[in-house]
Amino acid sequence: MGWVAAGIYISTLKHLSIIIGHGTVDHTYSEMIVRTIAEVFFAGSILGVIEVFYFTDRFKQRSFGYAILVKSLFYISAMTILVFIIICFEFLIKSEFSVENIKIFSGSFIKDIGMVFLTNLIPWGPVFLLSIILLQVSDKYGQGVFLKFISGKYHNPKEETRIFMFLDIKSSTSITEVLGSIKYFELINDFFNDATDPIIETKGEIYQYVGDEIVVSWNVKNGIANSNCIRCFFDIYDAVKKNSGNYESKYGLVPSFKAGIHYGEVTVGEIGVVKREIIYTGDVLNTTSRIQELCNKYNQKLIVSKDLLELINLNEDLSTEEIGQMNLRGRSAPIILYSVKKI
Repeated sequence: MGWVAAGIYISTLKHLSIIIGHGTVDHTYSEMIVRTIAEVFFAGSILGVIEVFYFTDRFKQRSFGYAILVKSLFYISAMTILVFIIICFEFLIKSEFSVENIKIFSGSFIKDIGMVFLTNLIPWGPVFLLSIILLQVSDKYGQGVFLKFISGKYHNPKEETRIFMFLDIKSSTSITEVLGSIKYFELINDFFNDATDPIIETKGEIYQYVGDEIVVSWNVKNGIANSNCIRCFFDIYDAVKKNSGNYESKYGLVPSFKAGIHYGEVTVGEIGVVKREIIYTGDVLNTTSRIQELCNKYNQKLIVSKDLLELINLNEDLSTEEIGQMNLRGRSAPIILYSVKKI
């Protein structure tokens, strides 16, 4: 929608400049708008395909500035090639193929391509750059975080009902002793990279990284749809298993992990002065953390509260087993917990 709005704005300015300058109008205003919208959807589709299938995993280990620079150069080069093709195509349609026409074309080509860039690259350049920055901010700091800050959605605290998953690498202390702190840091980073796509694909939001722990959040609708909040755990398991060879060769082990999932009401809002963050507060976070800690005690990979399971129509490939009623530290009311496994 942002691109469409920018396209309409730029087209309107072009149309007004032609009229004010008493130039020749090749298209009516409505035709220009329709053409612009079609071009925006076409260009947006190409950009989306390139971002998803080419750029998605290429900058995870690179700096923010490097990604912006490379993407900007790539899209400028792509636009240059596209403009060249369009000009050549229009020449072939409008002119007969002859030596004289080729000379005329060669002489006017630089002027034509310069005019195209002047009327397209200058107004559209900032739009492309802003889009690239937004995509990179989203990749680096979480889906939609930047837009939430800009819109001021949580400038004033609000109450929401959300699902949380606390996911933690098992035996982290003993692994650190074997690998050393730097190598273990690299292991955590690789693990977080493998976990990111499953989180995004199940419509989760990475709330925090706390040491070797990831805190993931869903709104209730997205979390219970297709068992997303539970399926996310097993999708991460599959991603790590798929890359087990890389882990073995680099670290001599494949990380195992555990998780607890629960839901409830939280207060969410912006906090901080020099460094602002959007944070959640509420009993549900403490409870979910305690549930995750019980995985070691009961030798389980995933424990989920009964309260949450009652909202979910579990996929057929998932099974549950009741662990029992627990009195968790820091919580007055008992809670019934279940282990969840993939069949």
